[in-house]
Amino acid sequence: MEKINEIIYSLVNQGIIKSDNTDLTKLKSGTTNGILYTLHNNEIPEYVIKIDQPKITTTTVDFLLCQFVA
Repeated sequence: MEKINEIIYSLVNQGIIKSDNTDLTKLKSGTTNGILYTLHNNEIPEYVIKIDQPKITTTTVDFLLCQFVA
């Protein structure tokens, strides 16, 4: 839980997210060894945060970006 708190703190400090009314839900994932969280703002899911090995996370980002471009 310490790592996710560091990530949230960093996102707030960078102005990416606001700290008020922010909730986290840990997700169960059958397709990754990483840890997934959904970040809700005012009970609305806004982001998914994935903690995993850098190579795996980079591959996931590339895949998701291709989905939005196609």
